[in-house]
Amino acid sequence: MDVSVVIPSVNSPLLATTLDSLRNQKTDCSYEVLVVGRDDAVQFRDFAHVRFIDAGEVLSAGANRNIGIKEAKGRFILFTDADCRVAPDWIQLLTTRMKEGYRMVGGAFTFPRGNYWVSSDNMAILHNLSPETQGGEVDIRVGGGNMGVWLENLLELGGFDETFRGGQDNDIAIKLLKAGHKIYFEPKAIVEHLPQEGSLRWLCRHASIYGRAAVALIERHPAYYGWDRIRRLWRLRWLFRLWSPVRALLQSLAVFRGNPSWLRHLHTLPGIWLFYLVRRIAMARAMGSLLNLKEEHTDG
Repeated sequence: MDVSVVIPSVNSPLLATTLDSLRNQKTDCSYEVLVVGRDDAVQFRDFAHVRFIDAGEVLSAGANRNIGIKEAKGRFILFTDADCRVAPDWIQLLTTRMKEGYRMVGGAFTFPRGNYWVSSDNMAILHNLSPETQGGEVDIRVGGGNMGVWLENLLELGGFDETFRGGQDNDIAIKLLKAGHKIYFEPKAIVEHLPQEGSLRWLCRHASIYGRAAVALIERHPAYYGWDRIRRLWRLRWLFRLWSPVRALLQSLAVFRGNPSWLRHLHTLPGIWLFYLVRRIAMARAMGSLLNLKEEHTDG
């Protein structure tokens, strides 16, 4: 088996759409599709190419992915999510780069426009993972819903860190880079992230998760993120908070600079700005807690 596609799912209403997009991939690779989690097995009867693995309980996406890794038969493991639709050449494009020796390959995301808050969220998170993003060797630029990793490397690393609520894909990427491996971003390998119900509260909660995950990654990989510099800057935490609204605006404008075709959706700028602002507030709180714990440990 060349490829195992692993999809974590917990009763996703869009799972059938995801599986249908994987039914007739244009590829010369042999592949299997593993759905791991909690779902109604009846919905798999129309997908003979799918193997469903019941996790027995509701688990995180990372935990379900780890189960899939252990059950996989493929040399390459590709990941997408149960609210996505993959392009017909998705498997072929990712595996072509992996056969060139890249130990991790990430692809681009698209998404339909509709709900204001969902669009703002997607644009904030996926702006540097769009089809307009320059392809080539990168540091970290991957998304868990569109990436491939060699099975042997995932096993060496022990799979995904299940203690992370977010950023598990970046954690794997940094570990691979530290081990001397290379990562490639292939913008032609496209996954469509399908819309879901969203609200102002939902966007703020999602941004907070990303903010806390960013600090968790800094704690896990201090040298990679320049922990000593961050710690010195944090002594001026009042400046961090004062600068946050301006920094959030600059990040929001960068979203459109990197994706000129998105300028027709400029009305989402306030929503994107709010996402980045809430993320920075969450980072500030998590960073304060982290430094307090380290100071207490040092004093002790």
